[in-house]
Amino acid sequence: MFPHTFRRFSPLRRLGRLVERGDIKFLVLEVLKDRPMHGYEIMKHVGEKFSGLYIPSPGVVYPTLQLLEDLGHVKSTQKNGKKVYSITSAGRKALNEKGDVMKRIMEGKEYDFCFRKFAFGRNLADLARLIFGNYEDLAPEKIEEIKKVIDEARLKIQRIVFD
Repeated sequence: MFPHTFRRFSPLRRLGRLVERGDIKFLVLEVLKDRPMHGYEIMKHVGEKFSGLYIPSPGVVYPTLQLLEDLGHVKSTQKNGKKVYSITSAGRKALNEKGDVMKRIMEGKEYDFCFRKFAFGRNLADLARLIFGNYEDLAPEKIEEIKKVIDEARLKIQRIVFD
């Protein structure tokens, strides 16, 4: 009844084609337009824009920040021992001229497919974390109740998939 092979889904590999090398500098400027941030905050905020589907690595973000600083699009200052970056007026101008990079990426059909599949997987992972993260604190009758809900959901989903 169930397919015997399950393919591993790798959303990052597929999305990587949509986030072109030139796009990352505009994504960085996009997150900096609201407030100054240090590098890891930038990575986190870009990741949030993609609901975790794409999170740029330090090896991508820091060279991009250096390039943006060389271009005069960002400036950096030291705060609490960290380098904090803020967008300059030249950076805002470049961002406005480029248009909405996020909108263009988000409208991509491949991105939409990847995002929907990834978001679905995240929903399942969130459910698993909820259950297993609280499992030891649950009374046996609550565990049985959760099992029944999961069995009912599995049967409903099975009908949807195979009918």
